[in-house]
Amino acid sequence: MKAKKTVHRILSGLLTGISVVALSGIAYGNSLVPDRIRSDSVENYRVENPYAWQVDADVEASSQTTSPRTLTMLGIFPVKTVQFVSGEEKSVVICGTPFGCVVNVQNVLVVGFSDVRTQNGLENPAKTAGLRSDDVIVSVNGADIHSIQDLSAAVSRSNGNPLELVYRRSGIEKTTQLTPAYSEDEKTYKIGLWVRDSEAGVGILSFYDPESGVAVGLGHALKDSDTGKTFTSQGGTAYLAQILSVKKGSPGTPGQLSCCIQAGRAIGDILMNGDRGVYVSSDPISGKEVKLASADQVSPGEATLYVSLDGKESCEYTVQIEKVREDTADEKNLTVRVIDDDLIAQTGGIVQGMSGSPILQNGKLVGVVTHVLVDDPTCGYAIFAETLLETAENVDNASKVKEAS
Repeated sequence: MKAKKTVHRILSGLLTGISVVALSGIAYGNSLVPDRIRSDSVENYRVENPYAWQVDADVEASSQTTSPRTLTMLGIFPVKTVQFVSGEEKSVVICGTPFGCVVNVQNVLVVGFSDVRTQNGLENPAKTAGLRSDDVIVSVNGADIHSIQDLSAAVSRSNGNPLELVYRRSGIEKTTQLTPAYSEDEKTYKIGLWVRDSEAGVGILSFYDPESGVAVGLGHALKDSDTGKTFTSQGGTAYLAQILSVKKGSPGTPGQLSCCIQAGRAIGDILMNGDRGVYVSSDPISGKEVKLASADQVSPGEATLYVSLDGKESCEYTVQIEKVREDTADEKNLTVRVIDDDLIAQTGGIVQGMSGSPILQNGKLVGVVTHVLVDDPTCGYAIFAETLLETAENVDNASKVKEAS
């Protein structure tokens, strides 16, 4: 009886030990393997863990662009389901040069208020009607408002009669009545608003995709300078820009590239101003052509940042990719630290206006700078270049469908 109990304890201990080891191996393999793997780099992910077991991929030949497959340990224990992406690596032209864009805003954005001096004292019809900063004026008396001129004309035609104004707040349309006031200073009817129908911004042009003819910049959306909100773009034009000065950053005080837009040097029409950057329909751009890495090919380690600080040729600066995150949908996939003494001496690290600077690792484009950390300007975030290319291709396809219709 004692012998049976001893054997039972030994077997139970062995099973427990095997289970612990197996679970540890599965967890280790899961942490090493990315969510997406290119079919031509599967061999890179037959990874050996500390127990010398292999994490093998059950991969079948597939003509599909993406195909889910399950990685298993010892061909038995499932480790992780990943997307295997087929197709050849694409090439793009890296830029790293300053550019600017003038975005036409859909409808008219409220950015502030200014009281109207009337014979009865100061009045503000817009405030009285309940409007707020960041509201978007959609229509007046049923007529669509697309520009400041449209709004001014509608107010002038009112002759002081009430207007029905439709506006959008947080994506929801609302209606209010507003009675213009006669300005003693300007001798015309006013409603007491500061509004904007376009916005200009500058940054770094990241890369040009020869296949789609789309140039990508910034890595994040161009936002209103007063409200901090992303513009709903109604087109616009991108231009080359000239760097006027460089303000060096320090902990707690972000630096800045001061640029001016060169109105005579247009790059092309703006296709989209979105969370993943500004996309421009561009004529061919010459420069260094490189392969674009998929997210699974990016790893912590040394990399190269390309940016022009004089508006001429882009220069190479050494950075360290400290962290790679595939589990985030925002523009903070990579944590990047500047370790190049020359760049730190010139800028203090990453500064405002450097958004869009391309990052290369092992000769491939892996990401684009998006943010600087205010408390530590040597450190910032970047978005996967693969994500930007996918968006560029979708934007191009959507514009072709629109043209065809």
